[in-house]
Amino acid sequence: MRSALEKGMEEYMALYMSRVNARQQALITRYLNKAQPVNALANITLGDDGTTDDDIEVLGDLLVEELPQDFEGFDAEIRGVEEGVGRKQ
Repeated sequence: MRSALEKGMEEYMALYMSRVNARQQALITRYLNKAQPVNALANITLGDDGTTDDDIEVLGDLLVEELPQDFEGFDAEIRGVEEGVGRKQ
């Protein structure tokens, strides 16, 4: 039979992991939402308004530079799990 402490730790771990997963999903969703303007460049047709390939390349570079290069806070949450926070012994 498991002790009350073990049951409590399992419940806490499940809650903790659900919050970590929700946070990571929010970060990924936010990152992907910011990436949409770059993907929209594929829908541009040349010649309609006088744009050239060079114009589109410059626009694409500007949009890519605005995107974050990593997920802010992602490493900190992963480190917490890797260092043994909430791990079963």
